Amino acid sequence: MAGKKKQEIDELTPAGSGQSGQFFGHSEQMDSKREETRSHIALIYVVAYVAIIAGAILLGTWKHFTVDDHRDMLLAISGILSGPLGFIIGYYFKANRE
Repeated sequence: MAGKKKQEIDELTPAGSGQSGQFFGHSEQMDSKREETRSHIALIYVVAYVAIIAGAILLGTWKHFTVDDHRDMLLAISGILSGPLGFIIGYYFKANRE
């Protein structure tokens, strides 16, 4: 019976598409790899966010910005980058609860 299903899948899969019946049994492995990739991307984003904020503070200190200049620069940077950061953190905290 299993051989018949594999044959049907192979017949329906276009040649050269990179998909065949051999991949259908490895969905858990693919899900694990996908989750690992998502985790790496999220980690890179969080590290980059912190580095950009730290760089902005250092740049302001080096250029002798006033407190208002620091505030304006940090508000602009965090306004742009905080939205995606919130989605990333929310996704992973939700995933930990489930």
